[in-house]
Amino acid sequence: MRQNARKNYEARKNKSWGLATGINQIDNIIGGMGKGTLSVIAGFTSHFKTMFAVNIAYINAYFLNYNIAYLSLETPKEIMYDQLLSRHSFEPKFSRYQFIAHDRILRCELDPDEENYLFDVVEEDFNSASTNSTNRKGEPCKRGVVTFLDASDFETFDDGEICRVLEHLDDKMKADIGYGVDAVIVDYIQLCKFMNVNSTSDTNSIINNYVAFFRKLAQGFRAEDKKRQLIVILLSQINRDSWKRASKHDGCYDLTCLADANEIERSANIVITTYTTTEMKISNGAVAQLLKNRTGQTVEDPILVYVNPKAYLYGDEFPYTQQVNADMNQIFGSTNEKDRKEPEKDRKELEKAFDDIFDI
Repeated sequence: MRQNARKNYEARKNKSWGLATGINQIDNIIGGMGKGTLSVIAGFTSHFKTMFAVNIAYINAYFLNYNIAYLSLETPKEIMYDQLLSRHSFEPKFSRYQFIAHDRILRCELDPDEENYLFDVVEEDFNSASTNSTNRKGEPCKRGVVTFLDASDFETFDDGEICRVLEHLDDKMKADIGYGVDAVIVDYIQLCKFMNVNSTSDTNSIINNYVAFFRKLAQGFRAEDKKRQLIVILLSQINRDSWKRASKHDGCYDLTCLADANEIERSANIVITTYTTTEMKISNGAVAQLLKNRTGQTVEDPILVYVNPKAYLYGDEFPYTQQVNADMNQIFGSTNEKDRKEPEKDRKELEKAFDDIFDI
C-alpha cells in the first residue's frame, strides 16, 4: 500500500493542476478542475453561464494548452466561435482596438479595417502554434484548441454517438496537435432532454441519466485506454423559484438550486454559481459562489466578478498577459493600455456599485 500511495502522490505532483476558472479567489481554493472530475456552473437565464464557460475554454486553451471540446446545445457553433474571437480581441497585445464586439461581428457591422484586423491578426494569432508554448511536461508544443460542436454534429445524441463524436475529435486533435481532448464542456445539461429523440423517460430522469453518463466519461474515456480521464464541465439552468430566493439574499444560492435533477449536485466535485442583476450588468459586474468543493473549502459569500458582455469577458479584471505558464500565479497580470481603465480604479467602481445594490 505504501508503494502505491507514493506512486499516486508522485503522479499527482507531476500532472497539470487542472482547468482555471479565471476567478482568482476560486482558483486559489480549488487548485483547478482536475481530470476525472465533473464540475457544474449554474445560473439563471441570462446570468452569464455561457460567457463564463467560454472564458474557461479560452484561457485554458490559449494560455495553458488544454484541448477543449465544447458542446453547444443552444447556440450554433459559428456564433460561439465569433464570441471566442471577440474575447481574444480583448487581450492587451491587440492595441489597434480596445476589442471587437461580438454582436457587431454577428451583425456583420465591421468596417474593412476591423474585418482585416479580426481575421488576419486576432484569429491568426489565436490559431497559431506559439513557439513559446510548452506542454504539461515543459516541452515545446502547439497551443490548445477549442472545438465547438452543436446539434448539427449529432443525430440521436445517445451515449454511444456522443462517445463516437468525441473519439473522432480526439483522433483529429492528436494528429494535428500531438495530444487529444482534455476537457468537455456541455452547454447546457437540461437541453439534453430535447436532443435525445428516442428517450421515453421523464424529464428529470433523462437529465440524471446524461449527468451520470458524463461523470463516467470523465472517469474513463475510450475503452482501449482505461486510464484516460477527462475534465467535464456541465452548465446547469437554475429554476425561477431558486432565483427569486437568491434575489432576496444578495445573490446567494444554496445547493437546493440544483434539486430539479438531483444527480447534478450528487455527481459534481465542484459547483459554482453565477448571479447578476440589471444594475450589475450596467456596472459590468456579477457575483459568483463556490457552493461545493469535494476537496476543500467553499465560498458562500458572493465574490465580485468583472464582466464585459460586448467583449465576452467574464472573470477577474484584466487577468491575463501573454505568458503561457501553467503556474496560475504567473499568468495573472494587468495591462497599461491607455484605452482601458486602470484595474484598481475599475475594481473600486465595481465595488461601489455593488455596495449600492446590496449594501455589502
